[in-house]
Amino acid sequence: MSESSQTRNVLAEEAIGSMRDALVSLSHDGTIIMLNAAAEKLLGITSKEAVGCSFAKTFVSREDLEALNDCILEAIYDPSTPHVSEITLNPNQEESQHLVVRTNLLKQEDGQNIGVVAVISDISEQVRLLEETIQQKRVQHQFGQFFIYLLSINAIGTLINHLLSTYLKTLDVYGEVFKWSYLLVLLVPSFIAIRIMKIPVKSLGLTLENWKKSLREGVYLSTGIVVAGLGLVWLLKQFTTMPFNPTPFAWAGVFPYYFHSFLQELLGRGIMQSSFERFFDDRHGHKAIVLASVFAGMFHIHFGLMAVCIIFVASLFFGLFYQRHHNLIGITVLHGTLGIFAFCSGLL
Repeated sequence: MSESSQTRNVLAEEAIGSMRDALVSLSHDGTIIMLNAAAEKLLGITSKEAVGCSFAKTFVSREDLEALNDCILEAIYDPSTPHVSEITLNPNQEESQHLVVRTNLLKQEDGQNIGVVAVISDISEQVRLLEETIQQKRVQHQFGQFFIYLLSINAIGTLINHLLSTYLKTLDVYGEVFKWSYLLVLLVPSFIAIRIMKIPVKSLGLTLENWKKSLREGVYLSTGIVVAGLGLVWLLKQFTTMPFNPTPFAWAGVFPYYFHSFLQELLGRGIMQSSFERFFDDRHGHKAIVLASVFAGMFHIHFGLMAVCIIFVASLFFGLFYQRHHNLIGITVLHGTLGIFAFCSGLL
């Protein structure tokens, strides 16, 4: 062999060895002729162990390389046809690899066909970046829909409050008819938004996940606050002239009130707080809790500024409780029990 030929061979070997793409060459009968460093890393075998061995016998039992084996074996059986395939190794695992496999004839300097060569490109990073871009676009699209939903909710609340202050001054805003009508009017665009944005029902707190713990803590916390509240009411009666106007307790109103509380929490926590948390990627949920509480307070502006402040603080408390479980069962019990106690004790 001439010196120039040796030099070319050395340069070719160095170039192949430094390639980022994996390169595997095989004879017509499937015997491995050469692996470069990238191929050794991909296949988990050294060139010394693989060269001279049958590709099929060496790798056919490797389930993690099943898709790659199929591509290379197809090239061995049909060497005259170039093949290009996109495959995924370990698709069900977090560390999956996305590969592009290109195979072609392997020729000597004189043009004689001696086998096939496979060039395997790892495009996992490009796929990951593409998936992230798609996800960002999807989130942006959903946030645009959610923003329209917030504007609709705010517009409805503003319109109702304007009608109350301008034309319906005699309407009893504390009456059952108004409370149910107002809530249902707010829920209509919410349900439309859920359908349009394809929000999973589970993410709205409508799930049995953690329901026992949520219910148990809701009952315990409600009981503790009611006991403390009874003590507060007694102290206020003893040492202040604060007027109390308790609402007579009626069993017939218990279930409707709990159901009303459930719908309020579905709107405030299940839809609004969860949506804020998701769209702002708020892992701790603090921003979502505050924003949802602000909207909850705004929806009660027709009761006066003091009511807005009370609702805001109460919503912060309910939001923190909901954040523990993301389940509406416990928060419904807590909201309903405290509401009934507050009205029957005269605190509200």
